[in-house]
Amino acid sequence: MGCRTASLLPIVLTIPFFAIQNKILHCLINGTQLAWLIDIQRKQIWVWEQSELPLIYSGTDKLPTLFNISDLTVEMVMAMTQQR
Repeated sequence: MGCRTASLLPIVLTIPFFAIQNKILHCLINGTQLAWLIDIQRKQIWVWEQSELPLIYSGTDKLPTLFNISDLTVEMVMAMTQQR
């Protein structure tokens, strides 16, 4: 996975968490500033910021974002994943 120039890594997955965790960590080591792992079943978002351990957000929690996007909540993201 070429992540050297990536600054944002949004991911929506239908595969097990541990299957992708190493790829997220690889990208963070190579310059990605923020990564989200969206767990649609549990309605949670795991968030990594640079080299920090992941935090788990849910419900009305405001998510960390890049580029001054404010007031984005887990509920809003979950609603976006259900739109088709």
